[in-house]
Amino acid sequence: MIIDLFSQANFFDRQTWGWSLKDKIVLLKRWGEVLEIRSEAGVGYVFTSSVGIVTRFGVSEGRFVFLGDQTTISPPQD
Repeated sequence: MIIDLFSQANFFDRQTWGWSLKDKIVLLKRWGEVLEIRSEAGVGYVFTSSVGIVTRFGVSEGRFVFLGDQTTISPPQD
């Protein structure tokens, strides 16, 4: 279960390595709500977990890039 996608980024990345973006989104929807946001800059997402923790993220080269208030991270590649 994903409660806080930002703090569980490495776990999520390892568990879904090689999955398509569509499949990752489907999995996230099992644990909360995923909102797709389209703009001139591209597509971004907002994940709200079942306990209400909100995480914003985008996708770059097939990998999630997480956007925090003061932080942007992508899980390390192993």
